[in-house]
Amino acid sequence: MTSSTPSIQELLQLAKSHNEKKEAWDKERDVLQKELSVLLGKKAAWDLCRRDLEEQIYNLHSSLGISLNSNDTSKLSSPNTENSNQESDNTTSNAVDNFVKPTHSTEFRYKLKHNLTSHLDCIRAVAFYSGLPVIISASDDGTMHIINLEPKSTTKRKVRRPPQTICSLRGHSEPVLSMASFSSGGNNMIITGSVDGTIGVWQLPKTDITLYDINGIIIHNRTYLYTFHTDAVWSIDTLGMNAISASADKTLKYWDIFLGDAKDVKVESSPLLCKSCNDRSFVVSCENKTLYYYEDMIPHAHIDGIDCTALAVSQADHLILAGCSDGSIKVIQFPNMALVKEISAHEQSVSNLCITPCNNFFISCGNDGKVRGFSLENYEICKLGNEEKENHYTKYGEGALCCAGGGSSKLYFVTGGADGVLHVYLHD
Repeated sequence: MTSSTPSIQELLQLAKSHNEKKEAWDKERDVLQKELSVLLGKKAAWDLCRRDLEEQIYNLHSSLGISLNSNDTSKLSSPNTENSNQESDNTTSNAVDNFVKPTHSTEFRYKLKHNLTSHLDCIRAVAFYSGLPVIISASDDGTMHIINLEPKSTTKRKVRRPPQTICSLRGHSEPVLSMASFSSGGNNMIITGSVDGTIGVWQLPKTDITLYDINGIIIHNRTYLYTFHTDAVWSIDTLGMNAISASADKTLKYWDIFLGDAKDVKVESSPLLCKSCNDRSFVVSCENKTLYYYEDMIPHAHIDGIDCTALAVSQADHLILAGCSDGSIKVIQFPNMALVKEISAHEQSVSNLCITPCNNFFISCGNDGKVRGFSLENYEICKLGNEEKENHYTKYGEGALCCAGGGSSKLYFVTGGADGVLHVYLHD
């Protein structure tokens, strides 16, 4: 009787064939990923052009005093058009002269709403979906978690449901230190930087999915992985469809998000933190305790003596908030980099700063575990409620590590700490 067990040669041949197929599949996957990145970049460029054209059309209609309703365009031929245009121009001019920055409220009314424990280690970075009450958190456990703060009820009755974890993103083998969120072509995306120097670009899932609709709770939505840094990526931010990143390899890179074409930005000292001011300018904190302001990748101004450990930018007020190792926060005006105010905020170093969604306040996190709110109008401290509840537990000299503001009809900000807990605050 002949045995049905395959011979060693047959097994080796099968293994070789399997490896060849795997290599072919890997090559095809890499090609498809590159094509996808190029297509996403082109789509983003088209969207930018479309938005620019829509803005020009809107401005043209406003300057001519034409209603955006297409049925009203026939009024151009009316002899009264010139008078109406002049009245419209005067009205528009007066509106600009009397413009007041819109605010949600002049009173700080953020209260602690949720304590969320989904990570197994320190939470290093947090961000929000654009215009949605959905959090992305990045941790030392190497994962990014996506949490919906306002999940829809599955029944016809309007029942308030607790925050729901949509999924976990996994793609970094080392802790994730930095993260920046942006929107491209209607898709929410993030960029993440890791201890091993890798940078991931991720397309985030939609928020109308349930927990197990996609491959259990783990998905791999990374569209590209960049390796132009050789050491830990301390800080990342976006400038339109480009990004900047500061690394422990002593380089500052300016690169295309979808193509990965990286350029070295000249710095006088090792960069530690970077933050965009607008699509053309950014600020960089360096090891020599100097804060540099760049426009079009060229340094234009700087301020010395800033031992910076955290950065935030208020674009509306042209202010840079620099948290320092001594627990103070320096308020600096850009582009001239003039010191406006110095605030005593924490007993230990400031670990992160963010602007609230209403643009009237800013939040600071300290390694003393405390979370503080301040007014952007008079820089006075705002009461957050019971400090014992708001504080993060400290671990190995680290406390409250990150914060971000966002939301939709409801305004939130969220903080993450060394204790692995997310504190969610809601404006009541």
